[in-house]
Amino acid sequence: MRNFFKDKNTQSTASSVVSACLGMLNFALLARFINTELLGEWIFFIALLGLLEMARTGLLGNAFQKLYFDKTSESHKRAVIGSTWKLAALTNAVVLIASFLLYLLFSILDISFAYTHFLWWIPAAMIGSQATNIGVWIMSAREKYISVLWIMCSIQVVFMIGIYLITINVLDSNDLIYILIASQIIPGLIITSLGYNGISNWKKGRKKDVSVLFNFGKYTFGTSLGTSLLKSSDTFLLMPFLGPAAVAIYGVPEKVLRVIEVPLQGFIAAYFPPMAQVNQQEGAAALRDLLLRSMGYLFWLLICPLGLVWFFTPELIALIAGSEFSESQEVFKIFILYIILIPFDRLNGMALDILNQPKFNLRKVTIMVLVNILGDLLVLTNGGGITGVAYVSIATYFSGILVGFWYLNDFIPINLKDIFKLGWIQLMKKSGLSNIFYST
Repeated sequence: MRNFFKDKNTQSTASSVVSACLGMLNFALLARFINTELLGEWIFFIALLGLLEMARTGLLGNAFQKLYFDKTSESHKRAVIGSTWKLAALTNAVVLIASFLLYLLFSILDISFAYTHFLWWIPAAMIGSQATNIGVWIMSAREKYISVLWIMCSIQVVFMIGIYLITINVLDSNDLIYILIASQIIPGLIITSLGYNGISNWKKGRKKDVSVLFNFGKYTFGTSLGTSLLKSSDTFLLMPFLGPAAVAIYGVPEKVLRVIEVPLQGFIAAYFPPMAQVNQQEGAAALRDLLLRSMGYLFWLLICPLGLVWFFTPELIALIAGSEFSESQEVFKIFILYIILIPFDRLNGMALDILNQPKFNLRKVTIMVLVNILGDLLVLTNGGGITGVAYVSIATYFSGILVGFWYLNDFIPINLKDIFKLGWIQLMKKSGLSNIFYST
């Protein structure tokens, strides 16, 4: 058991899971202490911010991890950290200028937009979170996942304190944005004083490294942006068509399932090294066997726990958000089906990357985004509600699975029967029941 908790993959997944659980707890408190309209506006703001944060991580975070390990010398790593800080500052400046120009354009053209103030708060929040983000990237690169856990938890704890101050009327619910920025800045100042985010290496940043970071990051930027749009496009379209109350009702099951999705993503990510190794050492046939077995195993593994979650949906939604969000129950049940599809979608995308076909993975994500946006528009323009939008999400992931399998078939043959058969055998082996069901 001690070795289990010392395992780096366990620590990495634990940091994400604990942070997601605290985030859900904060969301549950918000759902109970602020009105539905304001909650919907808050979810909309967080979706916008999350889209830009994900894009920034695609541009900077992935490139940092790649360049950081290119050489082993400490001077090289310090130069990469300094260059990352400089490119991050440039990125923040671009977002700030773009926000100002949009605000100016709205004013000149006299365009009425209820959330114009978001144009100021989004760059402020991004600047406030930069120190913590780079700290997390550096600690992750050094495999100091306990430090990552403390950083991510401190953000949620500061935000939780802010919510408590709202409940005792020290702060107002309209101060949420200040609480969010404070929850980033306060931990940021602490980790800066501890030297976790490497800002002292600013002067060591080199122009050539900034250029290399950007040139690598611009390719992962597109995939990260597409992945983020898959998560947030529903919110962006629900807001103008159905308003903030619908966004709030839709956002409750999204937040709850985030707690399930985070460890599942960690589980799936752990398959990348063995799949890459098998492909390199034994070839495509061995990769196919591991890929199909992994997909089937995760499918069978999820069936029982998700079945229980489905059965207790009313109690779960009431516990987290209160009885006024009973409309979220149907959406939650639909999202459970989406969780079952995740292993098929993520693993076929991972296999495409391992086979050195990232362009097909990007095309797959692009098709999924288009299916989701066009499907949502079709539902909403024909009088459909949040349930219809949730069903579109299922169609979106089905399209991603089909497209991914179609691309993969050019390299390794995919057979659904083999997926479920090999997955079931793998489940029996891992559970110790293979001797009962199989004599060989």
